[in-house]
Amino acid sequence: ALRRDRIIETVRAEVFDAFDGRMIQMTCSLGWAVFPFVPGEPNLFTWEEVVDIADHCLLSAKASGRNCWVGLGAGATLDSVNFFQRLRRSVNAMTGAGELAVSTSLPALDQVRWQ
Repeated sequence: ALRRDRIIETVRAEVFDAFDGRMIQMTCSLGWAVFPFVPGEPNLFTWEEVVDIADHCLLSAKASGRNCWVGLGAGATLDSVNFFQRLRRSVNAMTGAGELAVSTSLPALDQVRWQ
């Protein structure tokens, strides 16, 4: 978690040239996913599919207030059947069932707003 926190803090502390005479400060939202997503089955998801999972996490980080990070890994009971449809419908249910492991810089998991 330290590297992700450092990235967010570094971006927030930096002053950027907007190339129009203004200097601006920005924030950073990060989304990530473990690759291979299921370590015991490295071919279950392609790297492109894992990038899609990470993108889902990025959208959630932005929806959760920005300036944070959200990540997903496979839980012990992951079921790959209709995974992406279910991911878009209910990460919370999948997390509760032990299919997904969520990690975030937010103070509590219930603050993550899944898109």
